Formats: sequence, structure tokens, C-alpha cells
Amino acid sequence: MQTDPIIILGRYAKNKLRRYRDRLVEAEITAAIEHPDEVTPSEKGRSNAWKQRETDWIRVTYRTHGNRIDVVTITLKDRGPRDEERTP
Repeated sequence: MQTDPIIILGRYAKNKLRRYRDRLVEAEITAAIEHPDEVTPSEKGRSNAWKQRETDWIRVTYRTHGNRIDVVTITLKDRGPRDEERTP
């Protein structure tokens, strides 16, 4: 029997969520992780979950430990993951 992963926001991610409080809610972070539009590798064994919204993208950087997902940071971006690769 598979259980849902436990998503834990680290201190830095919580601070970013407070910073974006007028533009982002915790449910959007969970949705980005559980149903990403795209996942790209990050450094130090982390992953980036990307979720597109009407006018911008949510990038959630996280690390997986078994059934636990530690959210490292959250960033709102004007461009998505494919546009990021082309930026000099």
C-alpha cells in the first residue's frame, strides 16, 4: 500500500511563501509538486517542479527522502523551464 508523500516546507521556503503571500498559497506549492507541468534537475540532488499559471510560473525546488519531500525554496518566474535554458 502506497501512502501520499509528506511535504515539508523548510525555513527558507516558508519565508518565501510569506514574501509571496499576496500572490501564492501553499496549495499551489503542493499542486506543483504533485502535478507538475515539468520537472527539471537541480544541483545537489534536488529537483525543480514547474507549474504554469495564467501570467507566470511557479518553480518549487525540493529534495526527496523516501516518503518525505523537503521543499527548499519557491520562486515565481516570468518564464518557464524551456525559456530558462535559453537565457545566457
